[in-house]
Amino acid sequence: MASTDEVVRKAVSSEFKEFVKSRGLAGELKSLLRTRLVQEFRRRERRLEGHKTIKLSLRTKALVSLIGDYLRWTKKDLSLSVLLPDYGLSPSDMLAEEDIMQALGVLDSQLVLDKENPLLLNIVNGVSNTKRASESARWRTKAPEPPHSLELRICASSQTDPPEGFLTLEEKLRALEDVAAAASAGNDEDRHRRIEERMLRSIELPNARLEAAAQLRAEQRTAREELEREAKEREARFKLVEQRTLERLRLKESELDRRAVSSRETLLRDLEIERAGVREKARACDKVSGG
Repeated sequence: MASTDEVVRKAVSSEFKEFVKSRGLAGELKSLLRTRLVQEFRRRERRLEGHKTIKLSLRTKALVSLIGDYLRWTKKDLSLSVLLPDYGLSPSDMLAEEDIMQALGVLDSQLVLDKENPLLLNIVNGVSNTKRASESARWRTKAPEPPHSLELRICASSQTDPPEGFLTLEEKLRALEDVAAAASAGNDEDRHRRIEERMLRSIELPNARLEAAAQLRAEQRTAREELEREAKEREARFKLVEQRTLERLRLKESELDRRAVSSRETLLRDLEIERAGVREKARACDKVSGG
């Protein structure tokens, strides 16, 4: 046996369907749903077209793909999901390593490709090796300063130094080491400057990523609140329709009860009148037979 809630639910559903059909709202509801669906499709299409309208040069796309490949290798999925949409790209749009090298003009002979490392790390290692090799070659090919000029400069630096003929081999080597140390100090300053710039970039990039992630979370929160608001409005409208339907059902039930009571009272009156007529006829017959 069905419970009272199920009976009421079925009655409300049936009454709601009849109400929608009687008022001609079925077509309007279907049209409204169809319109909202088309609007949603168009909104998503415009969003995709907005990303696709970003025109990137091949070099820019290669650089973005190079950074994206490194982020994927380091498992920075959140940073990758923020980087690619900013350039209107998806993970499938990223270039392969061969295409990146061709677009950036990087030759295979300049790199020692390690399949376990990302291309960006291989390029950095290759540049470092090339720079060290060029510096070593420059120091090897650099013409040494004539010994007599070096010795004269050393003698002129101090009046207490021994004359040229009395310089030992150890002193000459120490003078050469001083010259090399002066050049190395300049290289160290340049290297320290590059390290400081790299550290600044490494500090600024996470801040930019955090700002992009915060903006994305704010957009998602706004969209979620909008969906919740629409859901609450739909629920309120449905409850209002349900309440009105239940009210009409109660009115109809009370009307049916009133009609049933009225019909019963009418039948009882008619029956009583008929019984009174029968009794009158019976008394009349008794009088006739007694006379």
